[in-house]
Amino acid sequence: MSFSLSRAGSAGLHLASIPCKASIAGVSWTVEENLVIVDEHGCVNLYDMFGNLQNSFAMLSTIGASDQTIKHVVVWNVGLVVLTNHMVLAACDDTNRQSPKVYSMETGLSPLQRIIAMTVLQPRFTSTGLLEVIVSTHDNSIVVVDVHGPEDQLLQDRFQAPIVAMAAAPNGRFVACFTTSGILTVLSASFTTKVLDFDTATSQQPLDMQWCGEDSVLLQWSHFILMIGPYGHWLKFSCPAPKHIIPEIDCCRMISTTSCELLQRVPSQIELIHRIGSTDLAAMLYDAVEALEDGDPKADDHIRSVASSEQIALAIRTNVSAAIAEMTPRQQMKYMQTAAYGKNFCQVGDFCASAFVAAAREMRVLNHLRLPDPGICITSKQYSVLGSRTLIARLLIRQQYALAMSISEYLALDQCDILIHWACAQCSRSRSTADCLLTDLIRTRFHPYECCIPYVQVALAAHNASRQALARALIESGVAMHEQVEVLLALAEHALAVRKALETCEVDIILFAISGKPNHDKCSGVDKSEMEQLVFPEVRQSAFDDADVYALSIRYHKWHAGCKYHSERLHLLLSTYSGGASLGINIVEEGYRDGKLESQFRALHDALRLFDNTKGAYFQHKVTEDQIHLLSMQTEYEHRFGVSCFVGMSVTETLYNLVALGSSQLETASSLQLEAFKMQRRFKIPDRRFYYVKIRALAASGKVELVQSFAMERKSPVGYKPFIDACIQHNYPTREVAKLVNRLSSPEEKVDYYVQLRLWDQAIDLAIRLRDPNVLCRVQDLCSDAKVVALCEEYKSRLH
Repeated sequence: MSFSLSRAGSAGLHLASIPCKASIAGVSWTVEENLVIVDEHGCVNLYDMFGNLQNSFAMLSTIGASDQTIKHVVVWNVGLVVLTNHMVLAACDDTNRQSPKVYSMETGLSPLQRIIAMTVLQPRFTSTGLLEVIVSTHDNSIVVVDVHGPEDQLLQDRFQAPIVAMAAAPNGRFVACFTTSGILTVLSASFTTKVLDFDTATSQQPLDMQWCGEDSVLLQWSHFILMIGPYGHWLKFSCPAPKHIIPEIDCCRMISTTSCELLQRVPSQIELIHRIGSTDLAAMLYDAVEALEDGDPKADDHIRSVASSEQIALAIRTNVSAAIAEMTPRQQMKYMQTAAYGKNFCQVGDFCASAFVAAAREMRVLNHLRLPDPGICITSKQYSVLGSRTLIARLLIRQQYALAMSISEYLALDQCDILIHWACAQCSRSRSTADCLLTDLIRTRFHPYECCIPYVQVALAAHNASRQALARALIESGVAMHEQVEVLLALAEHALAVRKALETCEVDIILFAISGKPNHDKCSGVDKSEMEQLVFPEVRQSAFDDADVYALSIRYHKWHAGCKYHSERLHLLLSTYSGGASLGINIVEEGYRDGKLESQFRALHDALRLFDNTKGAYFQHKVTEDQIHLLSMQTEYEHRFGVSCFVGMSVTETLYNLVALGSSQLETASSLQLEAFKMQRRFKIPDRRFYYVKIRALAASGKVELVQSFAMERKSPVGYKPFIDACIQHNYPTREVAKLVNRLSSPEEKVDYYVQLRLWDQAIDLAIRLRDPNVLCRVQDLCSDAKVVALCEEYKSRLH
């Protein structure tokens, strides 16, 4: 069976037709206006505004059984959840990815205990930050499913019949449930609070149930729609033919074969003005303007009833807000005229004129968007949530470039992104236009914005559209030389990129040109000797001196050091021009780059022999010798103590691990301590550094007795402050830390630690002895005990 889906705008303008072959399980929109079509076999296709296929992937790839089919589909934001006939859920959190990640969720149910209805709580609304799927079962309960498994909410006592329809509120706070007995129940999303029970007086299952904004629920039957408010108030609308209901943050859209309607609860500002018998200030100001237009002398009474300038300012703001929320231009004008009239009675400064101007701008933009073309009918709240930049992005999706430029100019927004999008689209769409003509057209449009338009993006778009000549022409349109090199490499124009780089006479750009080949293996593509013949003769003939040529050669071969050819050439260059020191360092780098312990030992010994025979390489010889000794000791430690925490560590880290291991392994503690002292002597670690490392390691073990024992061994070369700071950092008991504080010789240091440890009595006593009122003030600020605060105040008065 084959058929096609017709895609139209809100005003009914035809946009595209999408051919379909398999049976469709679900159709919906993502938040980025991509159409998601899911067939019964789990194939998901994403189409853009004009019916072009953007992506395709399988939803059942993570589920083993081959006989599974899709029974239900829920699309949320940019994600997707499907339910199979085996009662297994498959989910995708981001359909915009090139390769979307799909995962399955076990419901714990089977076809014999099947799911009747389901809805989704988005990750941003859940306490765990995970996607939660809410399903109803035949035993009158609700099960919440996430990646960790199902959790039955045990709600059998709250529902007298099975739930056949569910819907989550747009703000994620509530879940509406309709049972076979005709009862609509609204619960909190945590299922702990029942908000509403409403008897619809029918057991017939509704065709659809959705939220209208955040505080009302729509139920649709074959001939009418029932709207139920937060306190059980309801409205009934006749509906000759079924409609497709799409929920939104503050309203819902009802689409039929002949119309697209928007249903919204009356905004609160408009309700304040038009409620029967309203005495709100905004309503009085509105009535005053209506009376003035009718020539009624009561107009003066109405305006005088608004007592003060502040009240008039509030009434003006309410009318301006009502104008923004209103969707009819004629009524918007009335609200704005009311606000303008009220400004005549308002003192300067009570009402900001910029708010009036901003509201007028917003209404003009929204009113133009609501026209049949472009047909983007959104409310003021949706506009404030989306923002002007997202709105511009939606116009670009519809290829409404002229309107996007006009709105950007009107709202003083940056227009560069619009021009780039237009130019990229021209590269792929205007294939009948000659490259030279299209280049001139793009340059003409970009001319006023030359300083901020990146031609690179457009050139890459031309390359992706297989228009290489156009891409090269755009690159030369005032693009910086290093950007030209980058784009040419992306276009696989390596020889041209190198020649462009050579024109700059910049070593870094030339190195990037001959080494930075995006999306190519470092040792494939252009032949190595051929590349050298291309580059280095021209470098020598240019403005470079011998040192630059040598540096460029070294950096080029180091870039490709993983290749045997380049490794050999690098060794030859280093031994010829730099001697044994540079070659030895390079050998060590290659040995460590390999990652194997044997390679590291071999490289270090080879380098040591080179340093031995090289004049002036004493430092390198000494460092390499120490590293060999350290690596040998670390290898021995790991073999001897059965751990793997030494190899690759520095001297300080090795010493730290020895002490830490000794504090946890009592049977080998003495051996580990002895090895720590040996390491100190071998590498000539100063006592102060040794103490600092040992203090940190012992404190991290959590054993306060080891820290105190070390502090009492002999006079500490670093004092007792490091002991105290380490204990405080690891949250040791205050009484144990206080023992170390008492050993401090400086009273000022003692009192600081007493305050930090909240030992108020000791701090106050010492502050009195020091006659320091500042300490008492600190205690007052930090302590919440009224008695201590009063005592500080008493002693402060005595000190003064």
